[in-house]
Amino acid sequence: MVRNEELLKNTEGGRSTRAIDFNIKDTIISYQAGDHLGILPCNPDSLVDAYLSALGVSKEEADRVFSLQDKKTMKNVFPARVSVRTALKWYMDLAGPPKKSTLRAFAHCCTDPAQKEELLRVLRVNPESQKEFTKLCGKLRTIHGFLRKFDSAKVPLSFFVELMPRVSPRYFSISSDLLHTPTTVGVTVAIVDDGLCTTMLKNMKPGDRVPVFVRKSTFHLPLRYKDRPVVMIGPGTGVAPFIGFVQRRRAWKEKNAVLGKAILFFGCRNKDEDFVYEDLFTRAVHDGIITDLDVAFSRAQAEKVYVQHRVREKAEEVWSILQSGGNLYICGDAKHMAKDVEQELLAIAQRLGNMSADAAKEYLKKLEHDERFLKDVWSSS
Repeated sequence: MVRNEELLKNTEGGRSTRAIDFNIKDTIISYQAGDHLGILPCNPDSLVDAYLSALGVSKEEADRVFSLQDKKTMKNVFPARVSVRTALKWYMDLAGPPKKSTLRAFAHCCTDPAQKEELLRVLRVNPESQKEFTKLCGKLRTIHGFLRKFDSAKVPLSFFVELMPRVSPRYFSISSDLLHTPTTVGVTVAIVDDGLCTTMLKNMKPGDRVPVFVRKSTFHLPLRYKDRPVVMIGPGTGVAPFIGFVQRRRAWKEKNAVLGKAILFFGCRNKDEDFVYEDLFTRAVHDGIITDLDVAFSRAQAEKVYVQHRVREKAEEVWSILQSGGNLYICGDAKHMAKDVEQELLAIAQRLGNMSADAAKEYLKKLEHDERFLKDVWSSS
């Protein structure tokens, strides 16, 4: 890591969004704006120690090297023989929400019949038990919490390692471009309370190392058609890939390429709170890298304004870009924002394109098929 910078201008209330850059000099990593960076998180030592204590594992046993084979494939679960401590730190998902199947298996390790019955009761499939289980998960949060509450569970270490879910990589939209920053790759990260990966990233310092890799995507600027106009829509951390888009367009411009029109719709709460990358975008407009920056501040006035409202206000320009062969990009929340923006696009197609509702849907499908309507969206739930 070479950069870990807070982007919010006001962090009251505990919110945090960070710009994080990793040094990739002397590596084989190659990417372009719009790809994803996979980051392999590790559990903090304090959490590993807490689990070792709950499992009754001594220091000597924690340092013991072992291997584990998958019962079906007989292949090693870990890439090499590792210590118990290393397995828990790098390969076990210790911070995730508990699965009922895992807890049910652990319940049978309880030596106290009352604890065993209580745990099995809340794991039953009925509305009352589900309600109690949900409440308990909110309080205990992780498997460790359950092991502390149901402390008569004597879970064998080998059984625990076999049943616990594995840590999976977390993916972030890359917010840089190799043409502009050839020795670094950047991400924009909203810190999540108790989030394994984002908490790890927040606490990292320049010089710290973490395993990363690139997952390729199709969410890219049209490399062969630099003069193709584009519309970019990305509120909050959904703006991440468009940082890279701006950097790539700047690199093109520095090589005297003719750039097409570019409109960026960004959304946040307030200008003085979470207008991230304001200076970068303002400079990009001034330098002709992007044509127009339209920001929706949702809490700057009594009536909330979101990116779809700004898209509606610029309907004629958006439609003109689409009709002239341009690309449209959406990045961010899939559950609400992306759907709301897509509904606005359908309305624009019906109104300005004189289309029926069905024809408008087919029009957007055709744009997607032709890779002119691209989405990089995710759900937080």
